[in-house]
Amino acid sequence: MVEEVMKLLPLLFYLLIFEPKAERIKNAAVITALSFATFENVCYLIQNGAGHFSFIFFRGIGTGAMHVICGAIVGGGLAYVWQRTWLKIAGTCGLLGAAITFHAIYNLLIAYGGAAQYIAYLLPVLILTAGKLIFRSSIQ
Repeated sequence: MVEEVMKLLPLLFYLLIFEPKAERIKNAAVITALSFATFENVCYLIQNGAGHFSFIFFRGIGTGAMHVICGAIVGGGLAYVWQRTWLKIAGTCGLLGAAITFHAIYNLLIAYGGAAQYIAYLLPVLILTAGKLIFRSSIQ
């Protein structure tokens, strides 16, 4: 919950101060998410070392993808709800709740360990790939 709120705060600051266009909101959300994922992975490396490169590699990709998905949920949603005054507060809370739920499921699978942990690392990558394919086919 704390991570998603901490990623939302700079976005809200950006929205309130600069009043950006919808596309810039989406980009800012994904950049914030990637930055947070990078910071989290560096902290993990500092605490645990790089003894098992394959584990760190899969963790880095899975964690990065999960943060990008959460950022895309919040960024894409904020680009929509902030154009409607009556929807700003409720929409922002709903988007934050969706991102927190996805992140919590990911963290629970990681904490369970074993095969569930590796499924958790692959799940966000598969979701990003599917989203990319769907988005690409809808443009054409």
